[in-house]
Amino acid sequence: MNQSENMKQKLLLTFLITILISMNIFSQYQPGTIAGSLKSDDKLTTASSTIALCRAADSAVLFSTSPDTESNYFFYSVSKGKYLVKVTSTLAETYYSKPFIIDSLKKTIRLEPIALVPRRPVTLDKVVVTAKRPLLEQQIDRVIVNVDAMISATASNALEILEKTPGVSVELSGGISLNGKNNVMIMIDGRPTNLSATDLTAYLRSLPGGTLDKIELIDNPPARYEAAGNAIINIKLRRNKLQGFTGSFSAGANQGQYFRTNEVLNLNFNRNKFSVNSSVGYNRDAGSVKNNGGRSYYANDGKIESELRSVNSSRSQGDAITGRITIDYAANKKTSYGAIINLNSRNTDDHQLYANSQLNDKGLSDSLSLGVTDFNTRWRGGGANLNFLHKYNAQGRELSADLNYLRYTNRGIQSLTNSFRDVDDPGIYNDQFSYNLPSVLDIYSGQIDYVHPLERKARIDVGFKTSQVTNDNELSVIGSPPASGLQGRDKSNHFIYRETISALYINTRKDWRRFGLQLGLRMEYTVSDGDQLGNQQVARSTFKRDYLNAFPSLFMTYKLDTTNTNFLDLSYSRRIRRPNYQMLNPFEIFVDNYSFSSGNPYLLPQYANQLELKYRYKKYFGIGFQQGFYNNVIFQITETREKVFVTRPQNVAKGRISAVSINGMIPVAKWWNINVSGGLYRLKLTGGTTEGKLDQEAFSIRGSILNQFTLGSGWSAETNGYYNGRDINGQRSIDPRYRINAGVQKKILKGKGSLRLSLEDVFYSWKTRDETRNLANAISYNTSQGDTRRIAMGFTWSFGKETSSRKRSLNENSASEEKSRVD
Repeated sequence: MNQSENMKQKLLLTFLITILISMNIFSQYQPGTIAGSLKSDDKLTTASSTIALCRAADSAVLFSTSPDTESNYFFYSVSKGKYLVKVTSTLAETYYSKPFIIDSLKKTIRLEPIALVPRRPVTLDKVVVTAKRPLLEQQIDRVIVNVDAMISATASNALEILEKTPGVSVELSGGISLNGKNNVMIMIDGRPTNLSATDLTAYLRSLPGGTLDKIELIDNPPARYEAAGNAIINIKLRRNKLQGFTGSFSAGANQGQYFRTNEVLNLNFNRNKFSVNSSVGYNRDAGSVKNNGGRSYYANDGKIESELRSVNSSRSQGDAITGRITIDYAANKKTSYGAIINLNSRNTDDHQLYANSQLNDKGLSDSLSLGVTDFNTRWRGGGANLNFLHKYNAQGRELSADLNYLRYTNRGIQSLTNSFRDVDDPGIYNDQFSYNLPSVLDIYSGQIDYVHPLERKARIDVGFKTSQVTNDNELSVIGSPPASGLQGRDKSNHFIYRETISALYINTRKDWRRFGLQLGLRMEYTVSDGDQLGNQQVARSTFKRDYLNAFPSLFMTYKLDTTNTNFLDLSYSRRIRRPNYQMLNPFEIFVDNYSFSSGNPYLLPQYANQLELKYRYKKYFGIGFQQGFYNNVIFQITETREKVFVTRPQNVAKGRISAVSINGMIPVAKWWNINVSGGLYRLKLTGGTTEGKLDQEAFSIRGSILNQFTLGSGWSAETNGYYNGRDINGQRSIDPRYRINAGVQKKILKGKGSLRLSLEDVFYSWKTRDETRNLANAISYNTSQGDTRRIAMGFTWSFGKETSSRKRSLNENSASEEKSRVD
């Protein structure tokens, strides 16, 4: 038996022993019971009530339940401790009981009947909302961004909102980073998107801002989350839990060089045991990017041998429709079922022009190439989720299960026309060809999670997940691409990739009076295989891999006082970055006469160890110290072949990120709040590529400042500024950039609606300048400018009637990490 098999068995044995020890703890658990009843002249008042069991020390809600048909309620499996009962209802005043104790002598408590004091029912059309959620909220393991606090959100799409989110950076190419960390997993309602950078960018642009509720920024995810990604950004969509029929409508339009619109209609119906939430959205997107760049080629003595000047401009436009429906059925007080259906459709048309001029060592032009590329994409996506939740008792013991199926199809045609002229040859050579790019992706996944509370404020979570992915990409070339010194390239490609990931996790948590500890271990076994079917010029090639990994995590928190005001948090996690599916496809694709791109079937996973020490003040302020260590770092690396650049992903380096980050809200006055987010980063890469040694280092500052003004009479305004300091990405060094936005809002329709006006990138300063170094006898540089300066208008309206509060939310957070790695 080889060393790899021994290691797998040891890791699996460790995991099973941990579970057996935990089960032994369960067998020693002897809980208590709490019973009571409600009294009211109106049955609807008691039926609409929610009874919460709270910790007496701080009134924190431990578990909630509803009264039965006889107005009785029960809490089972209650640990020893001091508690109180809280009763809330939209039809009655809030009630708090006197504190009581559960211990070995008093395991059963029967409380006195609670007489509810009725109040008049409230309908939504009489409500005027005056409170406003803060932009940022601090939690132990994440930062919450409330999207509605951004005035410009209604007239923006999801990608533009991410660009304005504190700590998040979005490149024009679609790359997303969080607090300096690349390879961020993007999740929608706890379900990873698993799309390549290109498809993810297009999808987020098709998602109207009116569908977003919150954004969770998670630097060090716990063991329950998939181990993929250096960090997680979880976008939570809007859902209304109010009883009755309610809804909302939002519409936005903005004008830059091109006109864009997005509209969203949300409809919700909640009654008794049934809840139906639905939304439909339309997005019309358009934009442009201008690139000016060049390359310098050097002889061995360091003198310039030749140069290349390039100008590139692209224009894109597309229409997208998104639909979503969720159904929730509460079979009884303990068991509920849910279903989710998502449908997405996106049609995009891209038009690109480029011109390349080759210069000799005297700076004179000796050749010119011109090209036109048209890329038409018809993308369809759909998914279904079935979920189940059973709550065994009032203390929090529960079992949940999810089944998911996702399917994406893409029909793309890329047509290219290339013209070439040499000064020594009067002829002009034209090449016309096209790529036919169909692809199909299927993802199946299932997950089971079990939560078991223990005595003395402790709990244990265990779970299992499995996922299976099949990605079928086919590419055929019609016509003949120009050779440009690269002979023997295949003209067609059919690449099939399959991957299965099975995971087990265990997470334990224990809280003392001022100290909390959470330990987690996740084990993932991955089996993958790729098959390039080959053609007349290239032989068939295959690869297969399997590996078992352990991913520990640690969270500690300490209360610096007894008022739950000041906290210290320490966290650690180990993470993995599996290669994007298309990264493994070795087929070379023509970009222009001097540029090609391809995948790398020998790419290995990237691993990260991340540590953070953080201070929090309530939910309003946090400052953290971070260290990240990375091995087998994956970057897009450019190689020079006879003055042609070929870009493909490689494992190139060891990386390190040291950072000090800050997030907070400063209440300057009753009418003025300042939200500050930023960080100081040291980025270091060391290693080697096929082009030579790689040694990059950068000190960078990133930050944003949002000023929010409440002006009275329903008026509010905001100004915000963003600054991204110098950055490094593999061989690329990226210059600093900044932008300024501003907006104003007016509440209308008795507080149920709003009108918003905003200006984006006022000074048209959000441009990217970068330089590619560590090339063999060459250097490359480029400046990119997108259609970022815009004026936007938005409208929102909420309607419907509320009769009582919803008591349960749907479990929909188990779809797999696989979806974020689709190409």
